[in-house]
Amino acid sequence: MIKDRGNIKWTSMMLAEHRGLLQQLEESARDVNPPVKSAEELAELAEQAAWALEQRRIVTISYWQNKRKQTTSGLIKQIDRRTQALMIVTECGGVSWIAAKTIFSFE
Repeated sequence: MIKDRGNIKWTSMMLAEHRGLLQQLEESARDVNPPVKSAEELAELAEQAAWALEQRRIVTISYWQNKRKQTTSGLIKQIDRRTQALMIVTECGGVSWIAAKTIFSFE
C-alpha cells in the first residue's frame, strides 16, 4: 500500500483561500443534524428530568449545539415547562440551559 501524505504535499502550491475552504469542508464533515423528538419522547424526557430533579441525581446529557453533539454532567436545578428547557449546574459550578428538543440522550 502506498503511504500518502494527503493534503500536506499540496499545501505549498495552494492559495490561502484553498486551505480555508479545505478546513471548512473538514469541519462541515463533522456536523451533526439536530435530533427530532416526538411529543411522546418529550413527555418521557420530562418524566425522567422531574425524577432526577426530585432525587437530586447527577445526570449526563448529550445534546445538539452549534451543529455538534455536546455532553455535560451535573444536577438539574430547574425545569422550565413553558420553554421546555432544563437548567443544569455542572460539577465546576457552571450553569447552562438545555432545550429538551435538542437532547439526544439523558442518563
